[in-house]
Parts: sequence; structure tokens; C-alpha cells
Amino acid sequence: MADDDKRQDDNGGLHLRVDRLAAAMESARARARANAAGASAPDTTAARRPAVSVPSGGGDAAPPDGSSPPVAPGQAASAWTRTAVPEAAPHGAGHGRPAAPGYMGLDPEAPVAVPGADHDARRSEPVRDPHAAVPPSPPSDAAMAAPAPLLLTRAYHPPDPESAPADDHSGPRDADTGDAAPATIVVPATPAMPSPAPQPVRAAALLALSQVATDIGRYRILGDVTLDVPRGAVTMLLGRNGAGKTTTLRTIMGLWRARAGEIVFAGDRIDRWATHRIARAGIGYVPESMSIFADLTVAENIALGARAGAPGRDRLDWLTGLFPPLGTFWRSPAGNLSGGQKQMLALARALVEKRRLYLIDEPTKGLAPVIVDTVVAALRDLKLQGATILMVEQNFAVARALGDACAVLEDGRMAWSGSMAALADDPALQARLMGLDLGGAA
Repeated sequence: MADDDKRQDDNGGLHLRVDRLAAAMESARARARANAAGASAPDTTAARRPAVSVPSGGGDAAPPDGSSPPVAPGQAASAWTRTAVPEAAPHGAGHGRPAAPGYMGLDPEAPVAVPGADHDARRSEPVRDPHAAVPPSPPSDAAMAAPAPLLLTRAYHPPDPESAPADDHSGPRDADTGDAAPATIVVPATPAMPSPAPQPVRAAALLALSQVATDIGRYRILGDVTLDVPRGAVTMLLGRNGAGKTTTLRTIMGLWRARAGEIVFAGDRIDRWATHRIARAGIGYVPESMSIFADLTVAENIALGARAGAPGRDRLDWLTGLFPPLGTFWRSPAGNLSGGQKQMLALARALVEKRRLYLIDEPTKGLAPVIVDTVVAALRDLKLQGATILMVEQNFAVARALGDACAVLEDGRMAWSGSMAALADDPALQARLMGLDLGGAA
């Protein structure tokens, strides 16, 4: 019997707690409805709310029960006042969030009075909730404009040179009609050679090598190479076989590490950079061995040279105009090309994007005369566009036709440097530096 009475008492207490909880929830709903109704009508209760006075010295806030707040001696009660909230707002009121402890019972929308100003000149700036999440910053314009890297996947379809330009949206478009504009290549005037006086050559140099020494295994290849490559000019690197010309280019690209000396490109020292970082800085490299991917098509080999995304249609039209066989075998595997066509492909891969500097290693080596003429015409077109080129070449006639400046290596050291015209006009100097005897040929 006693157990039944105890059970009834427990049930009665439970019902009482449930009734109180239901009453509290109903009261919260009523307050929420009242707040929602007050949001759509002018607030006329702000004047009836008790004011909380916070001394400028940092005193405690007044209690939220409406009692008079403490006022510091000699301070007016109207200074630094805020409107107090009689009770905490229910969940979901206000800005869509519950009242946070950081508010200390203050209304976040209450105007704040500025000391020394009239009460009517209050600022309506809301108090920031210290517990509110900080919204993420929008991405910068540079990040949004940065092109995505090009990946050769099954979904990538290289543009076809034989298709109509209107089908390709990568080329330039008319600003008024939106139609595809005809692809044109603007060729600026031939840049003038930098004057040697009064500025030194190094002041105009895009690339500068200072006392560079490179070893390959236990063999010393470069001993003391100092070289300046002026901006907007073609610098020829000449010398006998084994003088260190190819090693110089590979050292600039970071493929061989310089043992001593400095290499400065566009104001940055790069002799300790990784090869991929040097390439991303704007240096294009055409190796002597061509190094194409035989299993990939011509289009895919060229696409690999585009660091900033798919190449534009106007650039592809320019490349296929320089090297017509590439357009003919656009979809064919690169391994099926002839030796001269592979050299064209290696050049086109470096030219698919504008580079700040081009390193080209013996582009006419072993080619038939008709292919040599095509390569020289393409390099002359690149030169007319103001490109900066450092080129190794064994064919002195090609070097004389393209070069502006010249440097001659001998046993891994710089033997001579100057203008290409000065070397071309001095047969004795040619014979002494390179063992050449052109027989007075023009």
C-alpha cells in the first residue's frame, strides 16, 4: 500500500513538472508572436523601457529588472546609455539567433549615445556579437581571374585548325556584335639594340650570369661564365663542340646545379630554384634532343606547353602558319613525324604561350635546308615581336642572320662577347675563336 502511495506521489510530481514546462513553452510562444507582430509595426515601447547607464570608467551594467542604475559622482545620467531588454529574447528572435552571453542582457539593436552629443543624434549602429561566426572573405579578383591548369584527360579535345573560327570561343570577339573577330598577329617594329653608352649592358639585361661554374660528376664543364642577355634581343651563344654551350642552358634551367656564381633573371636570383619554378617564372626551353612525347598527338604535345590553360585560337593559327606540317598532322601521333617536323613541334610547344625568355639549343641541327629556312623564318617572326632569346647555334650563317648580340665560349669560359655584326665582319676573330674560315662568304 505504501508503494502505491509513493508511486502516486511521483506521478503527481511528474504531471506538475510537465504542466509547468507546457506553461513555459506557451509563454515563450506568446512572446515570440508579440515580437513578430512588433517587428511589422512602429516600435513605441522603446520610450517605456528602463535605461541602463554605464559609466565611462567601465562600471557594471544596471540589472535588467528596471531598477535605477548606479551613476558615478559628477557624471550625467544621460551619458553612455543604452536601452535595456527586460528579459532575454526567445530563441529565433532578433537576428535569427538566441541572445548570447556577450550581450549581457543588452539589446543589440539599441542606439548608442555619443558622450557630449544630444540624445537625438544617437548612432543606430548595432553592437557586434562576439560569439557570432565571422563570414568568410570573398575571393580576390586575382584568384577568380587565375586560369585553371590544363590537364590532358579523355574529356579534353584539342581545337582543330581546320574547323571554323566561329566554333571556337577562345579567340577574340567583336565588342559590339559579339561575333568572333578574325585572328590577327600584331607584329611590332624591330626593337632597337640597347645603346652601350651611357648605361652598361647589365642594366638592360633580362638574364645575367656572373662567374657561374658547373660540374657534372667529377668533370668541370663550366669554370667562369659571365653573360648578359639584353631584353628584346637575340643573343647567340657560340663555340666549338664541348665548349659548354648546352651545359650553360641546362644550368640556367636548373637541370644542372651551379657549383658557384649567380644567375639573376628579371631581378630574382634563380640558381637555387627548382626547374619547374624557373619555367613558371616565364622561361621557355627548347632542348637539343627535342624531347617530344611520341605516344601523344601533335595537338596534345602543344597543349602540354600551355601553362595557363587551353591555348587560344589565334595563337594556334599563328603556330600552324609558321609550321604548316603541324596542322596537317594535328591528330597524328608525334612519333610518326620526321626529324624536321619533330623540331618544329618542339619549337611550337615552347611558343604556344608568350614567354619572357626563350632558351633554344641548336634548332637547325641535322635538318634539311628547306626545313632550316622554315625554322629561321619562324624565329625571325618571333624576334620581330620583341621576344628575348638566348640561342645556341652551330650554323654561323643562321647565327649571323638572327643574332643581335653574341658570346663565345671556350673550354667552359667566356672567351669573347660583343655584337653579332662585329664578329660577322671580322674573319680573323672568327678563325681565332671558333676555327672558322668562311672564305669571305657574304
